[in-house]
Amino acid sequence: MWTNSSSIHNSSLNLSHNDCTIDVAFQSYNTAFSLLKVALIAPLTFIILYLAYQRWKQQGSWTAESHCDVFTYHLAVMELFTILGTAVTLLGNFSRFKIIVQVGMNLITVPYCGETLFHDLTCVERYLAVVHPLTYRGLKTARGVRIRNVMIGCVWWKQQGSWTAESHCDVFTYHLAVMELFTILGTAVTLLGYFSRLKIMVQVGMNLVTVPYSGETLFHDLTCVERYLAVVHPLTYRGLKTARGVRIRNVIIGYVWLLSLGWMVAADLFIMEISVNSTLFGYTNNTPDPFSNSSGPSGECGWSSLDIQILTAFYISDIVLLLPLSALVLYLGCKRWRQQRFNPAETTSHSDIFTFHMMTMEMIIVLASFVFCVGLYADLVDMRKYSYQIFSCTWCAKLTFHMLTCVERYVAVVHPVTYIRLKNEGGVRIRNVSIGCVWLLCLLWALVVAFTKAQINMILYFCFVAVSLAVVSFSSVSVLCALKRPGPGDGSGNKKKVDPMKRKASHTTTAITGALFLCFGGMLCCDALEASQLLDRRVGCAVLTSALWFSLPGSLVLPLLFLHRAGTLSCCKCNTRRG
Repeated sequence: MWTNSSSIHNSSLNLSHNDCTIDVAFQSYNTAFSLLKVALIAPLTFIILYLAYQRWKQQGSWTAESHCDVFTYHLAVMELFTILGTAVTLLGNFSRFKIIVQVGMNLITVPYCGETLFHDLTCVERYLAVVHPLTYRGLKTARGVRIRNVMIGCVWWKQQGSWTAESHCDVFTYHLAVMELFTILGTAVTLLGYFSRLKIMVQVGMNLVTVPYSGETLFHDLTCVERYLAVVHPLTYRGLKTARGVRIRNVIIGYVWLLSLGWMVAADLFIMEISVNSTLFGYTNNTPDPFSNSSGPSGECGWSSLDIQILTAFYISDIVLLLPLSALVLYLGCKRWRQQRFNPAETTSHSDIFTFHMMTMEMIIVLASFVFCVGLYADLVDMRKYSYQIFSCTWCAKLTFHMLTCVERYVAVVHPVTYIRLKNEGGVRIRNVSIGCVWLLCLLWALVVAFTKAQINMILYFCFVAVSLAVVSFSSVSVLCALKRPGPGDGSGNKKKVDPMKRKASHTTTAITGALFLCFGGMLCCDALEASQLLDRRVGCAVLTSALWFSLPGSLVLPLLFLHRAGTLSCCKCNTRRG
């Protein structure tokens, strides 16, 4: 059956025409319904889980909670699968990867049976409370809680430090065994696909089989390194058996799993055949690819050989510079958060929180840069295209975080009374809502990049940058004016004495303003040179692609300012000693 490719192609085409999920109208209605469902369910789910967490903090356990409320908490957790599955499905529709759509649909179907059962359990619990009150009171004891947990089938087991007593070698072995489960499952799915002659099952099975390829080797290497340290460097090995060593081990294990998943995605793109795309999504071999390297002078900029070299150099520089800075800033943020858990009097400023979120976004950009380099090395056009889109989507969010940081400094200097009020719980809620809006803006911009032309994206981007520059410039000028103005109790003649907070705020706003002006001015000049007829088409595209380098200072300014305030930079320590 598989040997006759023409019959398969025709049958696949007929199936694609008869499949409702391929219809454009169906996809539009499904996308609208999914977005509406997420918009309605996501806030309710997060509020319920937040209230559950607050109750758990107050009570210390779930024994005092009513069975109905516990069922509701588990139902809210199941709704998270619906939200995640909807996001994955939409991503698959936009990226035209059928396998991603199938994974999203599988996640959406997870709560179908569980939701009904939890509704049934809630009704039974209410029935017992009204019709059989004595039995209901008896079920509120520890025995009733055990029965409830067995019926739910999921026990919340929170035991801190459960793996700290285990040796690192044993933990590596446990994770290696989990990876072997992927091999077993993938082999079973592959054989089932061969017997049932379902090509998509064969591809899914092959993807599962490729998960442990790189992870197994790395876990073997880590085990050998752990044994080497135990024998050759016993003092270092004993030091790594503390909580710090456990954290290092967990971070390394997390990187191994990420690398394994990345290897699975790369293998999926290698295995995927052109005929699958042509039959499922309507692509043919005669369809021109605007992102191919062989596009002529009339093609779009960014994908010629010279442009690819410039982009590769930029992305490698992005990884080398931003990955250590982002990791260090996030590590310091996590360290502060742990200290504040034991000392609630210590608080983190809003600008530092903005920096932490921006560094999280920088990690996404670093991941996109890595995907671009892998796509370039493997000659996978789709990987390069999607990494470039991710990089474009995160830029508006980064500009918004720059704006929020400057506005926070402006309020701290020009309106100190309002700033003090915003340091309470109300200000924290406003800050969290603003951060959530920034992340939503990032997702919205992803839709804009996916569905609009490059010219429209460029116009919207320059408009957004212009608004950001206006806000940042206004904040910077206002802070500088306040810096020259004496305070209420300073007197009019004492101009040498300057408030340190005002000076720090002026440094922050000036640095951000300079970085944004450099980015905007450089991109505007490169765009003007490319649009003019002075340069050759190939050189003009190279100049336009080189404009990305002007965005690098904007990515470095906030983490460097944060490290300067934290006293981590060596130059900061030298200045402190001299003072």
